[in-house]
Amino acid sequence: MWVYVGRRLLLAIPTLLGASIIVFAMVHLAPGDPIAAVMPAESSQAEIEATKRAYGFDRPLPVQYLVWLGRVARGDLGKSIATRRPVVLDVRDAFANSLVLALSSSLVAFGLGGCSASSPPSGRGGRSTSWRAPSRWSGSRCRTTGPGSS
Repeated sequence: MWVYVGRRLLLAIPTLLGASIIVFAMVHLAPGDPIAAVMPAESSQAEIEATKRAYGFDRPLPVQYLVWLGRVARGDLGKSIATRRPVVLDVRDAFANSLVLALSSSLVAFGLGGCSASSPPSGRGGRSTSWRAPSRWSGSRCRTTGPGSS
């Protein structure tokens, strides 16, 4: 079992590196200039260049990535350009909300699953037949509320 766990942990390293490269690239491929978004409109070109230098945007992308990866490995997620707070604080706030949501939804799921498991089988489909929505109804709901609907 320890060999399996060790192998899975070793496989996590290239997976996390690949995910970090993709996220880093997507952030840099996004339209717009992040410095222009946070700087006042009346900022001079010298102020914009100084801010780019301070955040390291004047360096090549591979250098920016390696510097960012080194900081993340040490636990330094940097400072948010939007909120001007450490990113760790923003992540902590979001994590607390996500944890509350995950725990409450798990309690509901386990409660409904316990009720479903303790009820006698019904009809031809097993225990949960009475809980299913008709396929026509659920399909039309997905069409009207799903992605791309206006």
